[in-house]
Amino acid sequence: MSENKSELKTVEKNFSYFQFGDNGQFELSIANDRQSREQAYRLLYRSYLDKGFADEYGSKMWCSPYDAHPDTVTLVVKLDGLVVGAMTIVYNSLLGFPCEDLYRNEIETLQANNRYPAEIISLGIEKNIRGTSEILLKLFNISYIFSKKIRGATDFVITVNPKHTLFYKRKLLFEEIGEEKVYSKVKNAPAVLLKLDLNIPEIEIQDLSSTKKYGFKKLRTLYKNCIPKEKEDALMPDLIIQNKGFSEEDFNYFFVEKNDISLKIGNKKFKYLYSKYLEAQNLPSVPVFL
Repeated sequence: MSENKSELKTVEKNFSYFQFGDNGQFELSIANDRQSREQAYRLLYRSYLDKGFADEYGSKMWCSPYDAHPDTVTLVVKLDGLVVGAMTIVYNSLLGFPCEDLYRNEIETLQANNRYPAEIISLGIEKNIRGTSEILLKLFNISYIFSKKIRGATDFVITVNPKHTLFYKRKLLFEEIGEEKVYSKVKNAPAVLLKLDLNIPEIEIQDLSSTKKYGFKKLRTLYKNCIPKEKEDALMPDLIIQNKGFSEEDFNYFFVEKNDISLKIGNKKFKYLYSKYLEAQNLPSVPVFL
């Protein structure tokens, strides 16, 4: 693959996105409209349903109250205009993190040590599509750049099924910080909590030719395929522009009509989320439908 194809390229249309793949066929962006978000939530739902981690339900969209927070970001990869990969990252707020249902002590320990974690709460890639490894890598690469460089996160945390921990440890250099537990969110499947210090990708990307460290000296990580550090800054203006919140119509569509999150979190937390949405949109502070 030639250098100009292997690197992400900024492309200008109505908004900027990133292209990759042998023929530039994949487009990566931040989901910032109803169509992109709905396709992402439906892809995630299908992915978790197929794995036995979700029950069937009416909206057929995998989204939670955390998705309603304006700081949450969902990255998507599209092929021919359709979402084929999605990753959602949550940042700290008064809602906390989803993983705190099981790993509150671990998260509080991080925060007590002046760490600012971000949680990868969902990840899905369309079945039977070529290029899944590259899709995963690009989602992770851009989420790392956005989280560390723009949001100031110091660590990623993620709950994963124990059978997938070796991949995250060897290929992305996560470490396990939370023991195996039963996670009701995914139909009582087992889960462990992993953490990645976001300084590690930066070090690894700068040191691509060296033997990999952190206990896996004979293995090459995925960081050798990441965007070079000197090109990261050029991507950030596009990411900032793409990072748009929900319109009023879309907020109501996803979190009232299709998935009434007030039933899950109660009216007080819902009002908090709606106030954060209004704050992000610079709208009046009184919700019209409460």
